[in-house]
Amino acid sequence: MYGPFTNERLIGHAIASRRDEVVLATKFGNERLPDGTRRINGRPEYVRTEREESLTRLGVEHIDLYYQHRVDPDVPMEETWGAMGELVTAGLVTHLGISEAAPATIRRAYATHPVTAVQTEWSLWTRDLEENGVLATTRELGIGFVPYSPGTRVPLGDDPQPRRLCRRRLPPPQPPLPGREPAAEPAPG
Repeated sequence: MYGPFTNERLIGHAIASRRDEVVLATKFGNERLPDGTRRINGRPEYVRTEREESLTRLGVEHIDLYYQHRVDPDVPMEETWGAMGELVTAGLVTHLGISEAAPATIRRAYATHPVTAVQTEWSLWTRDLEENGVLATTRELGIGFVPYSPGTRVPLGDDPQPRRLCRRRLPPPQPPLPGREPAAEPAPG
């Protein structure tokens, strides 16, 4: 979903001969408009269209975990998640997730269809979800938590390590998770 959807094509190519060995997650909701700008889109027809386009780009028949990338404030969660639930019922998607959602929004989604995963930034510098109820909500509802950017997105100065790692095409080392969250699994990268 970043760039011209190159990531889905690359992932599809990489897993083509081993699809049954991976859990495949992708997202929808960050719509790229013809003029190159983006907008958040949670309309049911967009949910369905993007799922079909993701399947085509990935070269697969189903998605294991389908995330709503951002919550669309103009579309009721029940409509978005109703359409997402239909994809599960049809066997095109196995599990549903949501990114960057407040506890009340997570609950509204969950009331419409079970939420398998919540993805939010959690790093040494971004800790607000420990106090804002997101982690408590995932624990209470039995939802898996997938932190992104555990190594932070904050520039760390002129340290040459990132340049060395880029030359070798290695990811930077990831620090331990900020807390002992048993249901948390960091997103790669």
